[in-house]
Amino acid sequence: MIKNLIFDFGKVLVTYDFHSPLDAWGMTPRERQDFEDSILSMEWTLKIDKGEKSFGEYIEELKGLYPHIAKYFQRVYDEYAGFITGEMPGMYDLLTRLKADGYKLYGLTNWSETIYQFLDKYLVFRLLDGMVISSEEKMIKPDLEIYYRICEKFGLKPEECLFTDDKPVNVEAAKQMGMQGIVFRNALQFEEELAPFLGAV
Repeated sequence: MIKNLIFDFGKVLVTYDFHSPLDAWGMTPRERQDFEDSILSMEWTLKIDKGEKSFGEYIEELKGLYPHIAKYFQRVYDEYAGFITGEMPGMYDLLTRLKADGYKLYGLTNWSETIYQFLDKYLVFRLLDGMVISSEEKMIKPDLEIYYRICEKFGLKPEECLFTDDKPVNVEAAKQMGMQGIVFRNALQFEEELAPFLGAV
């Protein structure tokens, strides 16, 4: 019986766009390629999310490695809040109903400490009963240890949990340790796929 619903943050509870703002920055094609191959690569994203250094320290490291685009890394640091574009449509209302129905709601996200800029800004985060943030735990999805960590932290039983994430690999990891899982595309699709697990939403 599902009692606990666990949500990824980016592209599940809030939306983000790390590419469109670059159009206004006046980068040359070479600068943009180097920028996307560095800070936007999976390698650097996971480093930043794992939090072995602060976000600011990683920005300084990148500025040293790519001095010709250092000013753009600084803009990421200075203007980071602008990359988060709002709440995912429909999710606040859905989570409000789920909470009213007695389900516990949790967050499990790969994110740097910059997440704290948004926890009070977006109401959907206030509906959560608790959260695990990768940079605090020094572990990231899809490593199984972070799924065990959220269960340990909040006394959850995996078989009573359902996890949703926009990345299939992260959902598969949750299933490996005994949770149910849904790959998120939008609020309507998620609600439709969730209903059989709950009986009704």
